[in-house]
Amino acid sequence: MCAVGAGAALVVERSPLPQQMIETIRSEGVTVLAAVPPLWTRLLRVPAFVETPLPRLRVITNAGGHLPAERVRALRQAQPGARLYLMYGLTEALRCTYLPPEELDRRPESMGRAIPGGEVYVLLEDGSPAPPGEIGELVYRGPTVTLGYWNEPELTARVFRANPLRPPGAPDAERVVFSGDLVRRDDDGFLYFVGRRDRIIKTMGYRVGPDEILSVLHASGEVADAVVVGEPDETRGERIVAYVVLGEQGSLERLQTYCGRELPRYLQPARIEVRDALPLLASGKHDVEAVRAASGRSPGW
Repeated sequence: MCAVGAGAALVVERSPLPQQMIETIRSEGVTVLAAVPPLWTRLLRVPAFVETPLPRLRVITNAGGHLPAERVRALRQAQPGARLYLMYGLTEALRCTYLPPEELDRRPESMGRAIPGGEVYVLLEDGSPAPPGEIGELVYRGPTVTLGYWNEPELTARVFRANPLRPPGAPDAERVVFSGDLVRRDDDGFLYFVGRRDRIIKTMGYRVGPDEILSVLHASGEVADAVVVGEPDETRGERIVAYVVLGEQGSLERLQTYCGRELPRYLQPARIEVRDALPLLASGKHDVEAVRAASGRSPGW
């Protein structure tokens, strides 16, 4: 409906092939392109996207997951005429935060601050605001918060709750969204994604967000795509496992050496498995359960 509201044409590409996507974008004169991280990774392998700027493209946006700093730099280099917005959103509230393009050089790992009209809290387990630098759950307040889940009263009650920091004048019936996402806020109020609460890896006494490791994997220059998960381990609690698609000139040995040099011991993957490709959901995000299943190890293994 955003396209309708803006009086713009909405181009729907049905082909799953990145090359065909770029041809459609060029032929249709697309000016705004939105995608999720796995799709950006695929587009960055297409010479027609990387080597030849799309003349009419003026805005590109990322949501649906963390985009590593290396991918941010590659996108800006590939399409220098387009302004890149890093965003965070929820199904329950649509877009919640964005990082202005002028902040990309200083904060390429940040998902920005709340959108106009919205408000983001970072709350500790006891419901109090987390100090800058500490990890807490992202709670969103704003006019786009939905009423709940259809025919799911228990889930609705768990996710849509009364505002624990309700400002004066706000209605008693107002509900905020407890996202289940863990983030931290810096001293300037910019937010950084840590991971889903249900995907946090507890290893060697530490709580680890997969994106902390993914950023290093991508920064190595050895991988084209990657997923990081935890597996039960009797000694560590959980072991870190990375599933990677190597780049054209990528080397597993160099990747392992790089991780050993750049990551502290507790963040180093216990195992790195090389795959030809990583399965995706219909939304374009990684299908983590399918990745696990292909390894023959379930979450409870």
